[in-house]
Amino acid sequence: MEDLSQPVSEIETGWCRDPAIASDIARLFVAGADPSYISHSELQFGRAETPDRWASDLGAIILSSATKAIADATRPTTDPHTKLAVATANGTIIGFAFVSFMPGVRTPFATLEDLLVTGARGQGAGRAMLDWIARTCRTAGFLRLFLESGASNDRAHHFFERHGFEQVSIVMKRDLQS
Repeated sequence: MEDLSQPVSEIETGWCRDPAIASDIARLFVAGADPSYISHSELQFGRAETPDRWASDLGAIILSSATKAIADATRPTTDPHTKLAVATANGTIIGFAFVSFMPGVRTPFATLEDLLVTGARGQGAGRAMLDWIARTCRTAGFLRLFLESGASNDRAHHFFERHGFEQVSIVMKRDLQS
């Protein structure tokens, strides 16, 4: 991976259409998978086993999700689906986000499922990606952008609040297995 310790001057963001990138996304996701990141959707969809432990096959799960999201890159925004946004600087992936679309409801919305920045934190990559995603969603007719975040992921909470997000609910769970 290229050294991005110097400020990132130009960030390009777009929907990923290259299936060869799926394995890079899986590797980067696993490398940045801090347990504080785990929220209810990671538990609901099997990425995490508990609120503080990722699934042992997380790489395979993310590879499958990335492969599908890349295949969905050309789907129209008139049906529900997920796309993968990728940010690059000098040809190197510096961030990515899974974005799901729900067009067929009273107030069409998108959900920022995951946003991870690698190697270029604090240099505007997250903001650039978030701005691009919001602009792209708005242009496609989506009126709201939601996200969720792990309860102890304070750094992410502050980032998203600085960029216009506000808390609207609290998600709770109860294990029923024992």
